[in-house]
Amino acid sequence: MKKRKTNNFWLGVMVFGTFLAAPEGTLIRVAGATLSAPMIITLRYGFAALFAIPFVVVALQKRQVTVKRLFFLMLIAIPLALDPLSMAQAISISNASFVAVLNLAGPIVFMIISTLVTRDRFSRNKVMGFLFAVLGGLVMVLLPNLNNNTNMNFGIVPVILMLIHVVCANIVSVIFRKENERGTPILAVFAPIHFVWAIVGATTASISGDIGQIHDLTINNLLFLTYLGIIISVAYNAIFTKYYERAGTTSAATIEYLKKSLTILTPMIILGEMLSWEIALGAAFIVTGVIFTRQSYKSRRRKR
Repeated sequence: MKKRKTNNFWLGVMVFGTFLAAPEGTLIRVAGATLSAPMIITLRYGFAALFAIPFVVVALQKRQVTVKRLFFLMLIAIPLALDPLSMAQAISISNASFVAVLNLAGPIVFMIISTLVTRDRFSRNKVMGFLFAVLGGLVMVLLPNLNNNTNMNFGIVPVILMLIHVVCANIVSVIFRKENERGTPILAVFAPIHFVWAIVGATTASISGDIGQIHDLTINNLLFLTYLGIIISVAYNAIFTKYYERAGTTSAATIEYLKKSLTILTPMIILGEMLSWEIALGAAFIVTGVIFTRQSYKSRRRKR
């Protein structure tokens, strides 16, 4: 019975977390009207690192992590900075519709990478739930673009950039889980990685000449970037990592599709746009997928 309460608790927390992360795309687009991608990366992950650094100090005092381990995380964060940089560049040379379609491959790649590393087990209900979520994602993102004859600019360069982003982002998720399972507090894992990403963003902004934009920051942009850094990069990723550890790869991948559906719905709610039948149907498939993956817990308990 205790296990059931724990699973129900983390599913509820995870669903709440997806609502917290839903405005991510909208906030990036709004901030991007006056800030370059490297500056958004610099400030977003800078705020995230500043928030998480005190937890590193506490972890060091309690000997939950070593300085050597922190330097290791900083080193592997350097190539993984291709995650935010490649996505930002893909958007700049393509369009949001193309990026949204390519992002549908993210949870599938996550399934492959995570299964190879963690050896998580599958169940029939979990696989069925994941397939429902994949179908829902396709209906929500691909069908509206096809119906509107949207030009998605499927060029080789943005495809490569999005592939780099998807692979790096999912490697980061697996690293978060594995490091936390080693005993390192999850916020202490975030700090060195986000710190390096902020430095990489600042370096890129300096080279491109965008660093001067920091003098023209508005209060709204500061609030948006603080939310992106602390609430989404730190709080949401911490919740996702904990859920990923407890529920496994397939359930975590399915929840990612739920996040994508909420990301699409958020600007519609804010801007008062009409909900299309494709988005409503896709969201229904994704919610059905989440329910199926949840049922696997009940099936497993009955067998025990």
